[in-house]
Amino acid sequence: MVEQARLVIQLALGWLFLLSFGGKLRGPAAFLRGVDEYALLPRWAAYALGGLLLPLEGFLAASLLSGWSVGAAVPLTVAALALFLVAVSINLARERRMPCHCMGGAHDEQLSGRTALRLVLLLAGALFLAAEPSWMSGEPTRWTLARVAGVPDLLHAAMLALLVLVTGGWALRARELWMLSRSQGDVG
Repeated sequence: MVEQARLVIQLALGWLFLLSFGGKLRGPAAFLRGVDEYALLPRWAAYALGGLLLPLEGFLAASLLSGWSVGAAVPLTVAALALFLVAVSINLARERRMPCHCMGGAHDEQLSGRTALRLVLLLAGALFLAAEPSWMSGEPTRWTLARVAGVPDLLHAAMLALLVLVTGGWALRARELWMLSRSQGDVG
C-alpha cells in the first residue's frame, strides 16, 4: 500500500510540475518578471533564478512522470517546493498583495494562506517520497514507473494522482464552494 501511495504522490507532483511548466512556457518573460515581483533578490538574480526554475520544473515533471532520474528529482522537488514556500511566506509576512505566479498564468491567484497551505501539503508529499531510503542509491526504486506491474496499474495510479490534485484543489476552496452553493440555493 505504501508503494502505491508513493507512486500516486510521485505522479501527482509530476502532473503539477508539468502544468506549472506548461503555463510558464506560454509566457516565460512574464514568469521572470513574476519572480522579480517577489522582491527577494536583486532584479538580475531574480531573472537568473527564474531562468533556472523553468528548466528545473520541466525536468521535475519529466522525471516524476517517467520514473527516469527520480534519485535526482526527489531532493530537487523538496528543495524547489521549500524555496517556493519560503518566498510565499516572506511575502505573506510583508502583507504584500500580488499574484502567486505559481502556474505562469496572467490570472494566477493572489498570494494567500491557501497558497502557503498548498505548498506545505505538496512539500509533505515530496518529503514522503524522500523518506524512501532507496531513492539515494540511483537504482530504480520500488515506486518508480519501471516497477509498475503493467499499463492498467500505471493508468490507475495516474488517474488517482489526478484525482488527488483535483480533490486537493477543491478542498482548499471548500469555503468558497459552500458559499457558492448557498447563493445558488437562494436564487431559486
